[in-house]
Amino acid sequence: MPGTSDVDHAVGRLEPALEGLDAQLMEADSALKTATRALRKARDAARTGNLREISRLLAGARDTSDAYLRVTQRAEESWDFQAEQYLASKQYLDELRSVTEELGLQSVSVLDGRLYCYPNIVRIEARELVVRLGNKRHVGVRPSHLARTLKTAQAKPRQGNLAPLLEAMERAYVFLTRGELGQPVALREIHATLTLLPGSDRDYTLEDFVMDVYQLDESGPHVTKSNHRFDLPASTSTRGGRGIRFATRQGQEKLYSTIRFQKGV
Repeated sequence: MPGTSDVDHAVGRLEPALEGLDAQLMEADSALKTATRALRKARDAARTGNLREISRLLAGARDTSDAYLRVTQRAEESWDFQAEQYLASKQYLDELRSVTEELGLQSVSVLDGRLYCYPNIVRIEARELVVRLGNKRHVGVRPSHLARTLKTAQAKPRQGNLAPLLEAMERAYVFLTRGELGQPVALREIHATLTLLPGSDRDYTLEDFVMDVYQLDESGPHVTKSNHRFDLPASTSTRGGRGIRFATRQGQEKLYSTIRFQKGV
């Protein structure tokens, strides 16, 4: 992966590059409308038999069409943005964070090659030229467009009931501990158990799972139907750096490591 300065020197930032292309395409759109009007006049002359104007109008249609093609060709030739290289670099996430903050989003963090903007985590799939928000792939990667998408998501109230997830986590925990309550189990193991089906760990990543755990920890529910309460104890794996790094709603870094279920009070 190239360094940030190398990428910046090679391709610049994505937002101004797309803004420049958009301006060229607006010019092309205007030229196309002019060519369409000229062609329409020539067709009208043909339909009515206006022999005095046909030659002039055909020449006008040709000239305006040529102008449209020249503008379009300039736009095509100018677009040499190294998209995959840029999306794979730290520069893209830094630009996206900057644009989201300019739009007024709060507590945006870049951590471990991902952008955290509660309640979403943005992951980059550079080879596919897409970004992933949860299990949804977005082909629109322009920073301003993606920032507006994130702002809309952040303004919505939390959707979905996390109680079924808590029950599934309890079943995975009981399976892994053979029914023994109170002992910490790595969240990675719980996630692995929940995503045994092929491909399911791609649709429901470890980071998405931790986001749901974080929301459960914040606002519940905390007790299962079996009256088992969960908590997220610190452990040696956390202190040893083996925890899962996560950015909270406030943009603070947090390490998640283990979970345990105990009899509710």
